[in-house]
Amino acid sequence: MKPLKKLVQSGMLGWPLKVTISKHTGFDWKFYWVGKEYLEPQQIPAELDYDMWLGPAPYKPYNAHRVHQNFRGYWDYDSGGLGDMGQHYIDLYNIY
Repeated sequence: MKPLKKLVQSGMLGWPLKVTISKHTGFDWKFYWVGKEYLEPQQIPAELDYDMWLGPAPYKPYNAHRVHQNFRGYWDYDSGGLGDMGQHYIDLYNIY
């Protein structure tokens, strides 16, 4: 990856760069990481301001699987694999 970083930093490829990310270019490890579709509504824990947690996302009844660590599987809250970890793989300036 260091030669690729060096090539991008040299400016030889021009600017702005166009990068296509897809399963066909090798980034497919989280495209299909999705949350569960049918979750039973649960009681909202007293310590959680669920409306604040939802923010601008569409309202869905509370279920523990939709929040905490599992929220990453729901596009309404995380934007899937690309938004979760993708930037670490496509940002050439973070390559050692």
